[in-house]
Amino acid sequence: MVKKIFNVILILSLITPNILLACSTFCLIDDQNLIFGRNYDWMVEDGFVIINKRNLEKTAISGETPVHWISKYGSITFNQYGREMPTDGINEAGLVVAQMWLDSTQYPAPDERSTIGELQWIQYQLDNYCSVEEVIKSNAEVRIDTGAVPIHFLVCDSSGTCAVIEFLDGEMVYYVDKTVTYPVLTNSTFQSSVEFYTSYGDLYDNQNNLIFYADSELDFSLVAYSMIVNKLMDYQENPNVDPIDFAFSILIKVKYGSFSKWSMVYDIFNNKVYFFTSLCEQIKYIDLSSVDFSSDSPVMIQDINLAVSGDVLDQFVEYTTEANRILLETVYSNTPFLENVSPEAIERMSRYPESIKPASP
Repeated sequence: MVKKIFNVILILSLITPNILLACSTFCLIDDQNLIFGRNYDWMVEDGFVIINKRNLEKTAISGETPVHWISKYGSITFNQYGREMPTDGINEAGLVVAQMWLDSTQYPAPDERSTIGELQWIQYQLDNYCSVEEVIKSNAEVRIDTGAVPIHFLVCDSSGTCAVIEFLDGEMVYYVDKTVTYPVLTNSTFQSSVEFYTSYGDLYDNQNNLIFYADSELDFSLVAYSMIVNKLMDYQENPNVDPIDFAFSILIKVKYGSFSKWSMVYDIFNNKVYFFTSLCEQIKYIDLSSVDFSSDSPVMIQDINLAVSGDVLDQFVEYTTEANRILLETVYSNTPFLENVSPEAIERMSRYPESIKPASP
């Protein structure tokens, strides 16, 4: 029954208005820095920051043959549609995964592989792997459900390897290493973004005015891609700028008005994640080296919009089913195409994490 309800929610989400699709991600890399930036653009601002623990036994919530695993790594994730369903995150090994909407996504047809939902796929990767190579290889064993929401991913690991992962015409398509000159991804396919940049190049005149601005959302995503690439080129010419500040300046430059809800900067080399939101513009950070990821202690959560700044590790509280339920009720009621999801469905979704237990010794 949970699977059926979850699939209904996924199908409903396919009717999201195109105007909302404006997320942006990028990696800023040099000899001393490995920075991953991300804007989350959506209609709802509520969410949790979650400390996920290692050595937990899990079975995917959806799919005909749901994948089963034990988490190897702890992680920090940003979740809007409940625990285990992150929009992005980083694990203690330095792997970062983030998703963005992509209309042309077509997931593989059913086959012998185990299955998982598209958001929990992110948690699965963070739980299990430390490298881009491992994430790509996992496609041989696990596939995203056919009816899942259409998204694509930017992934980066602690070696500085970055990859774009898309599912087109029923197959995984990925770009890694030399095929990703600039690791940037918005809401158009990676190939169309590169082609757009090649055609339009520098989008600014000598007064730094944008000389091309598209009317449609799809074109905006292409423009945003080009704007980020140009900013990354500027960074290479200004090696003395603070990389965290510079990453946030990029995210601010490509904000999509009031739809830009969350902005995150992952400092992979230094094991820190910085973030601010539209409701709390003070920058907060978490030092992963100070986080207890052992399963001996409970999963911890924090309101992403908490009105504090600086180190917020001591602001986390213990996760509860009730907190998960309240988040889901709030998010669904404020998402136009999910507002009619039944209380019974929300209850079942909110209680799903109760199935997750510490693995046996």
